[in-house]
Amino acid sequence: MIKGLYLHIPFCKSVCTYCDFPKLAGASERIDEYVHALAKELDSYRDELTAIETLYLGGGTPSSIGIPALEVLFAKLEACLDFTQIQECTLEANPIDITDALAEFLVHHHVNRISLGVQTGHLPLLKLLGRSEGPDVVRKALQILRSHGIDNINLDFIYAIPSETLENLKSDIEYAISLQPKHLSFYSLILEERTKLYFDIQKGRIQPTSIDDEADQFEYVMDTLPKRGYPQYEISNYALPEFASKHNQVYWDTLPYLGLGMGAHSQVETKRFHNHATLQKYLDAVQATGRGIESFDPCELKREFGILGLRKTAGIRLKTFQERFKSDLLVTYPRLAKNLADGLLVREKDVLRLTRRGILVMNVVEESFME
Repeated sequence: MIKGLYLHIPFCKSVCTYCDFPKLAGASERIDEYVHALAKELDSYRDELTAIETLYLGGGTPSSIGIPALEVLFAKLEACLDFTQIQECTLEANPIDITDALAEFLVHHHVNRISLGVQTGHLPLLKLLGRSEGPDVVRKALQILRSHGIDNINLDFIYAIPSETLENLKSDIEYAISLQPKHLSFYSLILEERTKLYFDIQKGRIQPTSIDDEADQFEYVMDTLPKRGYPQYEISNYALPEFASKHNQVYWDTLPYLGLGMGAHSQVETKRFHNHATLQKYLDAVQATGRGIESFDPCELKREFGILGLRKTAGIRLKTFQERFKSDLLVTYPRLAKNLADGLLVREKDVLRLTRRGILVMNVVEESFME
């Protein structure tokens, strides 16, 4: 039974220099066409959406498409889903898009969690990332959301930005905590190909953060946020008690989820597939078949269960692996024994989890799952 539903909204008002997600900037004239295609795709899966517990609208920037387009989309969602059983409905937003009208709309349509892209409070670093919403805009957005009763808010931050210092990061953490969110995500900047930032670094125009500086910043985040009331529950995620992301838990536990929209990925039972990542191909596929699927992908759930499960600080229950896959995790992946001996993993009764050292070099542990 599919537990999580993700809808991809690819539209952005501008393109961040680090982003490689399927997106469209300056294409507002295509919004209506896209939303109607997405509604049609939802319709085609209606019979498979009876057990949905989490709904996530990501992008792109879902908040940027305007209330009329969101009205069309939520009308279809409310026709296809039983919102009384949905525990968490998240919408990603840019702070500058938050208005009283949008907040009122979101409350009316069952959105009970907002994820705001903040990235950093330092204006020069924001400019380097291609963003412009500074602290004043963020605080105004939070004020509006809370005035309408939306207080389950995640703030996304990025560290290891080129030219960012540890002092910059320290002030960002103080800034983040001062905003009193329920959830914080601190992601290390990943330099993706086909992005402006990657191109500028390749050309020598910008110097990337060194591996040592990135590690220092990661450790500072990991040491500081739990002391300030935000326990780490996943490598990049911290939350007040009871406010961990339910939707992301579906991914980390490799439970069935469906991704709809341009470029979205899905895992249903033992099948993994993804939609077309360009607009016209996605629209043509939905028009022809009702669905945007481009191709089916290899699906190795045992491996993914291990790798994704170890991202959680709670680790993996070995009994769960045994029951689900009819095999012993440590027998299936014998190289994990060396990780245990090297102090990267620890076994506590039925639980296998990363040590602090293992978190810092998780890529080494991930290699143990490659047969």
